[in-house]
Amino acid sequence: ADKYSIPVVVDETIGSFCNIDVTPVSDVVITSTTKAVSGYANVMGGSIVLPPTSPFHTPLKSTLTTQFRNEYFHADAVKLLANSRDYFARSATLNANALALATFLHSYTQPRLETPSLPALVKAVLYPPFTDTHAHYQAMMRQPFAQPLQQQQPPTDPQQHPTESQTPTNAIKFTPGHGCLLALDFPTLQTAKSFYNHLSVHHGPHLGAHRTLAFPFNDAIWGTADPEAAEYLKTFGANPEQVRISVGLEPVGELIEAFGAALEVAGGVLREELGGKVEAE
Repeated sequence: ADKYSIPVVVDETIGSFCNIDVTPVSDVVITSTTKAVSGYANVMGGSIVLPPTSPFHTPLKSTLTTQFRNEYFHADAVKLLANSRDYFARSATLNANALALATFLHSYTQPRLETPSLPALVKAVLYPPFTDTHAHYQAMMRQPFAQPLQQQQPPTDPQQHPTESQTPTNAIKFTPGHGCLLALDFPTLQTAKSFYNHLSVHHGPHLGAHRTLAFPFNDAIWGTADPEAAEYLKTFGANPEQVRISVGLEPVGELIEAFGAALEVAGGVLREELGGKVEAE
């Protein structure tokens, strides 16, 4: 991009603005505020941020200023603003729930003691701490910070930022995390389908909502509509045996129970599907 003077546009929706800061490496940052910023799946929106450090800032800002038409519906703006007031509190729960669930699911990436000859029920958990690209995500993570509530007063000296001891007691202590979205790769398509069909959460393609959502994104979008594209995308890890999970705000114990039950059924399917083949070998 630097060599050919091409602006870098980054969609940070999945990581979420409270967790990551991609402005140092971006010329344009776009966000679907429909997702975690709204958080309740009842209003749509989007945002564009132009980092002032970008060499393209002046021409891009000029273009947006002259050509952008703000047609955002007033009632949608009101709803989005209301929803976003607990963005940090919700994001803290989304981060914690997703990490706890991913850690639980990662325990299934090892063969079970009772069936050591069968492959692991889960081939991979695609969530930053459990991938070999975690360092790239960590490089973009924000540092922990205190996010003042709206009613807090600014410092007396406008040039002075409050220190930790000066931070109001009603500040939201926020530690950035890895977001709400993860995915599971299964060893066979039938195992993935069984898991998905028996998973007692809402099903759908949205993410960042208050309810946990599951969706076989790759198989649903590419599996039958464009088999050639599906084969190509598999080379980049977009496998049909993959189920995408957007973790919500439910008690984490309930989530682990629901996922554990679905994995139990999927494990039975895997044993039926591959057990005979393993014995024959």
